[in-house]
Amino acid sequence: MATPAAAHRTPSALEAHPPARIPHDDVEQMAVLPPPLDAAALSRLTRTLRRELGATRVLADPAARLAYSYAATGEQHLPQVVVVGDQPAHIAAALRAAGDASAAVVARGAGTNLSGGILPLSGGVVLALVRLSGEPFIDAAHLAVQVGAGTVNAVLQAALADHDLFY
Repeated sequence: MATPAAAHRTPSALEAHPPARIPHDDVEQMAVLPPPLDAAALSRLTRTLRRELGATRVLADPAARLAYSYAATGEQHLPQVVVVGDQPAHIAAALRAAGDASAAVVARGAGTNLSGGILPLSGGVVLALVRLSGEPFIDAAHLAVQVGAGTVNAVLQAALADHDLFY
């Protein structure tokens, strides 16, 4: 009699590496983080990213990744690889490759975050969005504005000032 296929399945990454406990203020919350990529998976992902995006958009050297390892919180977590995209298609390709590798992904704008939400807690991929800026689109009549993910506050404030608005 055949044994059910489920009895012979390989455990998922989540089953093999239980969730990490991440402290948050005085309350401990459970966060499910994929484990860091092993050396072979990281090497494959880095090669894929460089092939699809070009070597200049993929930072794998520890010294180059250091700038993406901290925020205003003082904590530091080094990403395993950084993608610096300047087009939405770059970000989409990086997300596909990271998803195929089951890598954690953290989106990062200008790095001014005060809450630590841009820190790559389990390694993985940091998507640096700072080059996705451009001129803000302002709809003053509806008090709405559209900005790129990499738009810094000073640029937004200057554009809004032309309409007697501020953010």
